[in-house]
Amino acid sequence: MTPLSDESYKRIAHELDPLKAPTRSRKTPRPPRAEPIDNLKPLTEAGIPIIHVVGDKDTTVPVSENTAIAEKRYKEMGRVFEVIHKNDVVFS
Repeated sequence: MTPLSDESYKRIAHELDPLKAPTRSRKTPRPPRAEPIDNLKPLTEAGIPIIHVVGDKDTTVPVSENTAIAEKRYKEMGRVFEVIHKNDVVFS
């Protein structure tokens, strides 16, 4: 895998966190807190594989409501998304 260039890193940072990138111009601003699972496109465009470790007993960030959705979306875009499930573990 090729490392990201400074330009690619800055572009991804702008896409993923519009609050930290106030110089980006947009016709339609994003909501102040966009959910990470709704911002996968910049990662797919950069070809970044994702590995995600989850606790199957986590109730604050349930796997079925977050990781499972992100995994499905990312794989539908043709990218690598690996999930490591830790049984009987809570991370929150």
